[in-house]
This record gives sequence, C-alpha cells and structure tokens, in this order.
Amino acid sequence: MAHEIKMGKDGILRAALVGNVEKADIDLFMKDLNPFLDAATEEVPLSLVTDTNRTGNYSSAARKVFTQFNHDRRIGKTAVVGADRTTRVLMHIVQRASKRDNIKLFDTEEAAIKWIKNGHKS
Repeated sequence: MAHEIKMGKDGILRAALVGNVEKADIDLFMKDLNPFLDAATEEVPLSLVTDTNRTGNYSSAARKVFTQFNHDRRIGKTAVVGADRTTRVLMHIVQRASKRDNIKLFDTEEAAIKWIKNGHKS
C-alpha cells in the first residue's frame, strides 16, 4: 500500500490509502501520521479526511491497528471519502470497538470538510 498525508491550509489533515493495506503499510502510515498526532490534544484533536477511493483489501492485522488507533482521544472527527463496502464495514467495527462516534462516511471531500467544520463533537 502506498499512502499520502498532507496538512491542509484549513488545519484538516488529508490522507489517502492506495492498494491493499497490510500491517507493515499501516506502521509506515502511522510513522508519517505521528508528528501531526503529537501536535494534537484531547482539547484540540486532529481532524482527518481519508480518501479510500483507491484502497484495496485490509489485512486482519491492519484492521486491528485501525481499531486501536481510534481509541486515541487526540483523533477528532474523521471523514472517510469513497468507502467501498469493506471499508464501510471496517469503519463501523472501529467505531463500535472504540465506543466513539467520530467517523462518518462521505461521497465527496467537500461534504466531508463541511461536516468537520460544522462543530460536531466527536
């Protein structure tokens, strides 16, 4: 899996996952994400838009990492764009396991950004 991460001028982090997602891929993704996460707090959490239009399958180990990741309260609103059925199911499982309501699914980045900016508490 390849990934892209960049901070938008609006303070919302954009990420894209490309290809099949294995544990080693997630480890690299998390390494690149950590500087942004380290700058976040529970009071001012990191907002994230993740493009999954080009994402393939998720390994079992990768699914576990996503679930653990969402337990971190420095992760705020997380918008997932372009989710296929597998990604939709995974995001539902991640939310239930973390007992949070901070992930929403969208068809467009514009709708995702609007949701993040509307003040919804995660």
